[in-house]
Amino acid sequence: MDPKVSEILRKGYLTVFGIEKDAEGKEHFAAWLLDLPGCVAQGDTREEARERLEAIKPAYIAKLLELAAPIPEPTKLPPVMPGLAWFYDQTGRVRHVQPGDLPKPEVYGTGLLRVVAA
Repeated sequence: MDPKVSEILRKGYLTVFGIEKDAEGKEHFAAWLLDLPGCVAQGDTREEARERLEAIKPAYIAKLLELAAPIPEPTKLPPVMPGLAWFYDQTGRVRHVQPGDLPKPEVYGTGLLRVVAA
């Protein structure tokens, strides 16, 4: 492996997983790198998706280097801090959540919630 590719991969890019169900109710998994759009792999299990992503990461990074494309630094997540969390739902209303109590879609509506402070 190219030493520059190895150096970039050692930075520790965050992997995100998603689960979808097909029409028959079977789950399918996707894994992607949070900071590198397009570096995505799928599988029938979370482990299979992760293994496929690991297999394609070096080629993806090598192609970015070949194209002289910018390669962003990995996102660094802050440590989790206990305390009250604030969420904005899609209506713009602020929701307060105690530690360990995750917002439920049926309570807060459909769509994504954005954490603005924790």
